[in-house]
Amino acid sequence: VEVEFGIWKTSRDVPKAYNVTLPGGAPLTLEALEHRQGVGPQMYRGEVNLWNWQSGWGFIKPEPTVPLPLAVQAKLTKQTQDAKKRAEER
Repeated sequence: VEVEFGIWKTSRDVPKAYNVTLPGGAPLTLEALEHRQGVGPQMYRGEVNLWNWQSGWGFIKPEPTVPLPLAVQAKLTKQTQDAKKRAEER
């Protein structure tokens, strides 16, 4: 990951970084590192289907009453098809 930062030295002459950002000064956030893109201000509800507490991630099954955006539905469909294809190849 390319970053921009400043350098200062401690009283023991040890270099340290400060103001670490992405190129252009963009904040170094998890969303930016994972290349996440927002799809609007709409909030969605769902149920945690699987939670990996050791790694801090999980899967959420969305409520069917409010459909997800078409781009999200297409991406989920493609991921499911790719996973099935990989499983068949094993």
